Amino acid sequence: MNRHQLARLAQLVRAHASGDANRVGVLGLSYKTDTQVGEESPGLLLANLLARDGFAVTAFDPAANSEARPQLAASIAVAPSMAACLAGSDGGLVTGPWPAFREIPQILRAKPRPRLVV
Repeated sequence: MNRHQLARLAQLVRAHASGDANRVGVLGLSYKTDTQVGEESPGLLLANLLARDGFAVTAFDPAANSEARPQLAASIAVAPSMAACLAGSDGGLVTGPWPAFREIPQILRAKPRPRLVV
C-alpha cells in the first residue's frame, strides 16, 4: 500500500464519519504478517494520519503492538486484542492479512450496532 492509497483510505474514513462516530480501529501495525517490524508500515502511517485528523484511534497487531507504540501518536490507544480494538470503534481498517483477522466477521456480529470495516 503506497502513501496515495493511505490518503484515499483516510478520505474514505472521513466520508463515512458522522457526528460522534469518530472512533476508528486500525488492525495491523506491522510491515507484513509474522513480523514485529512496524517501521513505515501502512497501518502505522494510517493510524497516525487519522489521529492527526482528529479521530480517536485504537490500534492492534498480533505481533507488533509493543514495537509500534513508540512510533504512534500519543493519542492512539493500543488494544490488547482484536476484539478490544473493535469494541470501542465505530469503524475498522484492516491493513494486513493476519490469519487472526479472519475472525472479524464473528466479532462484529456480536456487536449491537453495525460498523464499517475496510
